[in-house]
Parts: sequence; structure tokens; C-alpha cells
Amino acid sequence: MTEFPKISIIVAAYNEENFIEKCIRSLLNQTYKGETEIIVADGMSSDMTSSIVQKLQEDKKNIIMIDNPERFQSSGRNLAIRASGSELVAYLDAHSYADEHWLEVLYLSYCKVKENDSRVAGVGSVYFDAEKSLFTIASSVAFNSILIGTTKSSFLKQKTLSKTDNAYGCLYDKKLLEETGLYNESLQIGEDIELNHRLTNKYGFSLYVEPGAITYYYRRNTLDGIFNQQLNYGFWRWKVVKLLKGPPYKILAPSIFILFLLLLLLLSVIEPACFLAFLLVGVAYMGILFTNCVYHSFRLKKNMLLLMLIYPCIHFGYGLGVLKSLLKK
Repeated sequence: MTEFPKISIIVAAYNEENFIEKCIRSLLNQTYKGETEIIVADGMSSDMTSSIVQKLQEDKKNIIMIDNPERFQSSGRNLAIRASGSELVAYLDAHSYADEHWLEVLYLSYCKVKENDSRVAGVGSVYFDAEKSLFTIASSVAFNSILIGTTKSSFLKQKTLSKTDNAYGCLYDKKLLEETGLYNESLQIGEDIELNHRLTNKYGFSLYVEPGAITYYYRRNTLDGIFNQQLNYGFWRWKVVKLLKGPPYKILAPSIFILFLLLLLLLSVIEPACFLAFLLVGVAYMGILFTNCVYHSFRLKKNMLLLMLIYPCIHFGYGLGVLKSLLKK
């Protein structure tokens, strides 16, 4: 007979008034048969986030809210883990919500792999588009495309319970997290990637992804929102790569492309052929994007011309973010 121990679910939040109630209610409605506690680490929000959580606390005593003076997700998660009264902890972002079976599926999968793998540190989830507007559908297509660097090995593309080096919404062994240093609080973004790679590559623990553990994520739904998000992601991802001492080639690709275009444009002042090369590269780039748009329009039976705008926002935002990180000492 399967035992269902107490699990702490941690949510680091900052100005999430539009999403926090749905997030917490989805965690309150889980089918998991054991006891749960929901620990919200509020980064001193200036909107209604804390008031919404306090209102939910009036009816549910298993909701705990703590202050996160540092504001960032890494520090908030660490504070929540330390406040946890459980041997297992799971996390969910505040702008996400979980399928009702999410925690139960995670725990049962964790038990399953632990039978054969004593080095398991945790099991993670997959996420899908929460909004499902034409814009966010196009955004989901873009972020899952090979044109962004997403390959078949991505945890989001696994069909069965599989080993991975990264996942989202993970259920972890709390003791292992504490022994290996918790989240790196020097990182404002990418702390989950750094932690998962540290667990698997530095300490030799195993991480799995369970595609049946489903969450829903609210994506940025404007072009400037995506661009600014990727600008920040690129800036912090380079710092993560340096910490992990991993191969930088994939991370640097968008930056190299931007520098190449800029070099051609500068050289065109003294050599007109360089401007022709600049135009040819630009046309080739847009041609690849257009072909991708047509393919997905037929596949999804929706107009995917938005991809023509979303891809450059991702590529140039991310590339400029990495360049900014390289230049900033």
C-alpha cells in the first residue's frame, strides 16, 4: 500500500495579482491523498498579491505566507524550503496553475523511479500554454521550435517518464537540496536550470520528467513582453553557463548572428558588396521564418504569420541579453 507523506508546495511570488489566486486554488484542489502545505514567499509585492493570499488563508489553514525581502525567486524558494515541515518539496511558479492530478502523479512517479534508482533527487513536470490565444499559441510554437534551439531531447518533448537534466515544477527530496546548497541566490533568473544541472552533473544525482504531471503557464502575450523577457533570460543564462562551466556555443549563437549582421553593415560603408551580403543574409533569415510560418499554419490550421515577428523578438532579445552580460563586468 502506497504511503502519502506530507509535501510542501512552494510558490515564490512578486506582483502576481492576476495569477496568484488561480495558482493557489489549483494547489488546494489536488487529488494527492496525503497532507500538503502551500508556502507562498511574497517578494514584498506592491500590488494585491499578499492581500489575495491572506484572504485565501482565512479558509485554508495549510496556506503559509512568508516575506521575501530580496524579492527574487531564488531567495524566495530557499526561504520557503527552509520553512517547510516536509521531507519532500515541490514548486510552482505564481503565474502557473496545476492540473488536479499534478502532485499525485509527481509523487507516484517519484516512488516508481526510487525503487530502481537510489540516486533520484526529484521528478519534474511539463507545462502547456494557459491562455491559448492566437498570440500565445504562436509563442508556444516558437519556443518549442528547432529555430530556437529546442531539440527532441527537451524535457517538454518526452512522451514517457524519462531521465533529464532539467524540468519544470519539480518534486524534490528536501534533504538533498539542503545538502547540495539549495538555489543559487546570486541568480535572478535561471536558478532552476543551475540547480538541476548541479544536482545531475556535479553531484551525480538523477532527475526525471513525468509528462503526465501537467501544469499550465501564462506566457508573455505581447511582442515587447517577449523581447524584454528574452533580454533578461539571455543576460542571466550566460551567467548560469559560466557557473556550470558548460559549452557556450548554443547560448552564443544568437549573439554571433547579431554581431555578424552588424559587422556586415559596418563594412558596407567601405565595401558595397558587404551590404549586398547583409541583405542576402537578412532575406535568407526571413525566408526560413516564412517557411516555418507556412508549415505551422497548415499543421495547426491557424494563421501563424505572427511567428514572423515572434522569432526575431526571441533571437534578438536573447542575443542582446547575452552580449550585455558579456560586456558587463
